Amino acid sequence: MTRLIVTIAVFVVIGLPMVGYLWETLNGVLALRSSWQQVGIAIPVLAVFLVLLFLLARTIERWNDGASSRAGRAGGGSHG
Repeated sequence: MTRLIVTIAVFVVIGLPMVGYLWETLNGVLALRSSWQQVGIAIPVLAVFLVLLFLLARTIERWNDGASSRAGRAGGGSHG
């Protein structure tokens, strides 16, 4: 359980500033007051953020698979 909390906290601490920067950039672009430099920085930030989301999804799938396999072993056999 501790590992779960630490992992989620790491994803939040890393991802939250990225979301803030991307949100501010998008807001500036839509208001037509954003600089090209800000947009240029936002592109790699978006790429890193998408990789982070991909890693988070894979981590959650592994947790889910691990929990399912533990529940299957605890159940004592297959049902159906």
